Amino acid sequence: MPRLSFFSSLNWLSAWGCGKSSAARGRPSRTRGSCRPKIEQLEDRLTPSNRLTPSNLYETLTSPVGASYLSTASVVLDDVSADLEDVAPPAVLDDIHHLQDDMMQLRDSVNEHEVGSPQEEAAYSRQLKGDLRDMEQDITHVLAEVKAGGGLRVQVGTDHSVKLARILKDVRGAIDSLEDTKDPAKLRPASVVFKAEAGLPGVPPPL
Repeated sequence: MPRLSFFSSLNWLSAWGCGKSSAARGRPSRTRGSCRPKIEQLEDRLTPSNRLTPSNLYETLTSPVGASYLSTASVVLDDVSADLEDVAPPAVLDDIHHLQDDMMQLRDSVNEHEVGSPQEEAAYSRQLKGDLRDMEQDITHVLAEVKAGGGLRVQVGTDHSVKLARILKDVRGAIDSLEDTKDPAKLRPASVVFKAEAGLPGVPPPL
């Protein structure tokens, strides 16, 4: 049996890849959409437009409703800190101050951000998601301390108060909604999310 040259072998493999080998073996050939080497198809799938799909988290945080979530949560934390200054355990108060600082840094970061390339925006979205998750975890930690230390309440308006745990859960819920939503238009108004805190200074009344 004669040997196949190197180039003959390549030609045979190319023909096999295009469906011609089947006909040579007596089977009907299948028409394939492309005979390009697999590596080229793989490269097409890994083009910059497909390799990274930037999250729309930045767009969510800068949308009217998303921005109102951040601003309202910031006001709520400020009011809570001021109201509990002389009554909350030092550890709880320190954690609330830490949340205030984190919220302020997040808002400053979003306000000062300049939109860059798709790759840069993808990286920034991952950073934002990490910041939001860190705050969620911090709030969960504070809730455990509040539960262990008894039921702290925050004065809301002149005639009633709200449990600190309820307020912190509302803040955490707002952060969670910002992190998970893909469409800012589906977010509920901040006045609904923070309905229980409507008596605090700077918190919008429910619609």
